[in-house]
Amino acid sequence: MPSLAAQQPTGASSKIWKQYYGNLNYKFVVDSNQDVTADFNVYRTFDDGQAKAGDIDTTAYGLQLAYRLSAHTFTLAHQQVRGDQPIDYVGFGDTGRAGGSIYLPNSVQYSDFNGPGEKSWQARYDLNMVSYGVPGLSFMIRYLHGSNIDGTHVTSGAYVGKYGRDDREFETDFEARYVVQSGPVKNLSVRVRTAWHRGDLTTGGDQDQFRVITEYPINIF
Repeated sequence: MPSLAAQQPTGASSKIWKQYYGNLNYKFVVDSNQDVTADFNVYRTFDDGQAKAGDIDTTAYGLQLAYRLSAHTFTLAHQQVRGDQPIDYVGFGDTGRAGGSIYLPNSVQYSDFNGPGEKSWQARYDLNMVSYGVPGLSFMIRYLHGSNIDGTHVTSGAYVGKYGRDDREFETDFEARYVVQSGPVKNLSVRVRTAWHRGDLTTGGDQDQFRVITEYPINIF
């Protein structure tokens, strides 16, 4: 069944911007071993009030299509930013730390692929090992390519001079995840993630990341 979600303006509307978000997704079940999922996300951002981030008139959208065949899921995604500013989003206020998130398919481990004018695509493969007798174990690998970044038209705000013309970036991510299936720590999950990012300095340059993420749900009621 299709579903539609919309989000009202975010951010400090009297000082920075108004931002609208919409989502449309649909899942088509072929049979018990096959399904196709489509997911579309869009952001529309305008400067507002004191416009402390400069003149903003930006649209960002992403379309993701996934095909699952038993234990294997193959995903393709396209994302594009239209406007002279990057697609920004709310973080942790005045703390000076990055944070928050955007619901776009190419917002991944290191990069959000959200530069001004940026076009990006993603190819992803997931493997669920339950079909091979190892429930709880899964793997993921994805490759992303972003191009056409042009920040030379930014004339006001925080991003003046932050991007060049025709900048590019690439990222490859790999993840192994295991969820404990039984016992006293049932549902404890451990993820091992690596990311290799390459690109112009305006996109973060060359970055290698390794993360270990542990999650354990606790029911307090």
